[in-house]
Amino acid sequence: MLLTSQVFGGGVINGQAVNAAVTNAAYIFKNANDASAFAYTYSYNITASTPVLKVTGTPYTGGTATTTKPSILIEPTGTTSTGWSTGGTYLGINDNGTITTGNFLDFQANATSWFKIDTGGNVTSRGGQFTLGNISAGRIGRVILSDGTTAAVTVQAPTVSSAYNFNLPNGAGSSGQPLLSGGGSSNPNTWNKLGLQYGGTNSDLSATGGASNVLKQVSSGAAVTVAQLACADLSNSANSCSTTAVSTNTASDIVLRDGSGNFAAGTITANLTGTASNATLATTATNATNTAITDDTSTNSTMYPTWVTANTGNLPQKTTSTKLTYNPSTGALGTTTFVGALTGTASGNTTYTANNHGMVISSSTNAMTVVAPDASTTKVWTSGGSSADPSWQAPAVGSTIAITDDTTTNATMYPTWVTTASGNQSIKVASTKLTFNPSTGTLNLGVATSAIGKLTFSGNTSGTITLAPQAAAGTWEWDWPITAGSSGQVLTSQGGAGTAMTWTSPLSNPMTTGGDLIYGGSSGTPTRLANGSAGQILYSNGTTAAPTWTSSTNVISSSCGSYTNSTGSYTDVTNLTVTITADGVNPIWIGMIPDGSGNASVEPSRGSSIVQVDSILKIVKDPSGANTDLALFPLQLRSSSPDIIEYMVPPGSFFTIDTPTSGSHTYKFRAVATTGTIAVSNIKMYAHIIR
Repeated sequence: MLLTSQVFGGGVINGQAVNAAVTNAAYIFKNANDASAFAYTYSYNITASTPVLKVTGTPYTGGTATTTKPSILIEPTGTTSTGWSTGGTYLGINDNGTITTGNFLDFQANATSWFKIDTGGNVTSRGGQFTLGNISAGRIGRVILSDGTTAAVTVQAPTVSSAYNFNLPNGAGSSGQPLLSGGGSSNPNTWNKLGLQYGGTNSDLSATGGASNVLKQVSSGAAVTVAQLACADLSNSANSCSTTAVSTNTASDIVLRDGSGNFAAGTITANLTGTASNATLATTATNATNTAITDDTSTNSTMYPTWVTANTGNLPQKTTSTKLTYNPSTGALGTTTFVGALTGTASGNTTYTANNHGMVISSSTNAMTVVAPDASTTKVWTSGGSSADPSWQAPAVGSTIAITDDTTTNATMYPTWVTTASGNQSIKVASTKLTFNPSTGTLNLGVATSAIGKLTFSGNTSGTITLAPQAAAGTWEWDWPITAGSSGQVLTSQGGAGTAMTWTSPLSNPMTTGGDLIYGGSSGTPTRLANGSAGQILYSNGTTAAPTWTSSTNVISSSCGSYTNSTGSYTDVTNLTVTITADGVNPIWIGMIPDGSGNASVEPSRGSSIVQVDSILKIVKDPSGANTDLALFPLQLRSSSPDIIEYMVPPGSFFTIDTPTSGSHTYKFRAVATTGTIAVSNIKMYAHIIR
């Protein structure tokens, strides 16, 4: 057991008396006859103001979660604790999972556990009461219950005038039941139904009264009763309450349907829904199946035909007073425009026979004539001049059309095309694949969500080259360079958005052999770096110097085996010496490591008669053999008389970092025991350049 900052007031450790106080030392209780035994009994007769064990000193605070260790720390060997409060801790326990079903703390009386905290964080108390909070300190007691994920519920005591008991009910209750107080003391709260507080019997309301009954209160402050509601109970019974219902049209009585479901009523000003079998006047009717029709052929006045906005449904009728009229006397129908096919024979001033899709012309006799459509779809309507009627004719090859130069219209237009190179052809467009904007001069090939635009170039003798974007092409601009470039140059993007691409020379590859690397030489010129030897690492030489392959920078000594010193003079520990070449830039780590053959340790010992241990170990640099050699890491291991405690130090405790000048340097491990013996076992010395 390791104790730090202890004060022993005397007593017995493992049967041996300790007669004087020892302060501010660090010890491990250890059995001198058994190097692996640490179980001891510390026996001491307690007197007034003298505890068995007293830990004093100021707790450490303000470090990291790893370095701010508790004043007393219990944790298994080799365990690393990294979660301590930086505000300091007096007692800490850190388990590494060795105890999976046991306890952190267990207080027992006569072999019976009364209070314990297990390794799962569960608290078990055999006592009958937990007190949370403190009245004199003004602290409210509360319990925080987590849902195990991200939320929690806090249960805390309210501010009360006097203490009382909150007794849990005996069961879980039924769904929807409220929790009713049992009145405090030892009476449990119960899950039950709410009773009436005024005028009732505190019983189940469903068992009180009869059919059609209601809860009612006839006046302010009066009892709440269960009974049928009467007209007299209403605040304005004379105007709002009647118990008489009739199917006839009688004032102030309730309307009652007769045996056929009908009733009589006077004027109804409300909105009516459904179908009325007969209505004298409907100011606004949702749907009328039939209306009265009058045959009027004599009124010599302008009337207005009605129309609706759809051919089905319940719609309002409308007229268009300035565009659609009718005169019943003359039969004249007036409209500004007529759209649709005319059939039949017109009589009166103009007589002609209509023909579906025909052309109406005025003949040489000024008569209206219909020219039937031609069966061919390739003929055009051609004028006959001043002396002949127009007719359907095949268009003349080489005919001309008027062309207008339009460079301003900012709208989508459609370039035209035909299916062959000659003859009479229909002019066509491809509205979803080929468009043009006269204002911007933009020719669009393809349309988003419809077709990919493609541009194909044919070779003079054979082959084609097609430029086409991806289906999800993004939106960007390809700006061509302003020159043709030089032979071997590549086209380089400048980011688009109106910036032209440029011609640049491609990267020249200097590599010639497998494993070669490229690095920037003079002015960044691509330069070959040949592959290094197996195990080498790539090393930067800083600034603009070329990188190089560098061999391993680790040096490990032979094992010291079993070394001891009790001479009182410094000696070099057997074999623990290393020589390494420094670069004058990077630091060197020097330390001790186990050799893997057995227990590695540095252990001072008092021997059989000496009651004091005093040893010094140090790492020296470039030693000359004198005790004045530069010590990079001196460590003194000492226990003051009359202590008899012995201890072991792991090899990893001895290390340092040096920043030597460029060149070869030697490091050694030295030891001296002025009293007792110092032993070093199964250790090697290790040096490494940190890069």
